[in-house]
Amino acid sequence: MTPPRWRKGRLLIAAPHLDDDPNFRRAVVLVLEHADEGALGVVLNHPMEVGAADALPEPLSTVVSEGSPVFRGGPVQPGTVIVLADFEDPATAGGLMFGSVGILDPDSVEGGQAPAMRRARAFGGYAGWGGGQLEAEIRQDAWID
Repeated sequence: MTPPRWRKGRLLIAAPHLDDDPNFRRAVVLVLEHADEGALGVVLNHPMEVGAADALPEPLSTVVSEGSPVFRGGPVQPGTVIVLADFEDPATAGGLMFGSVGILDPDSVEGGQAPAMRRARAFGGYAGWGGGQLEAEIRQDAWID
């Protein structure tokens, strides 16, 4: 068997037959991690009714633009917050996905001062797959990559 093509930093688009699953209806997922052990990503296009300023703890609430919603990142651990940002200095990202886009390390936001970012988006929860599961779903045409 050939090893999987690593998809970190790539987009997955949910196939139409996933419309029956409210977690992935018309979802576009950014893959944050992909390894033999599994994959992790966030749904980019499912905003929630709650604003980031109201839902996020201090000081994370200060890094997202005023009026921005929290996005439903996926069904796994919905209480977990992941902040993706476009960093002015990519070296300040907690983990880099591609170019200057990466994950904000919450510990890097000290006294309300975050690393310089052009923009940021907060996600509640994430999408996760066990080892080989994402590859199997792609072979079954559940995702377009």
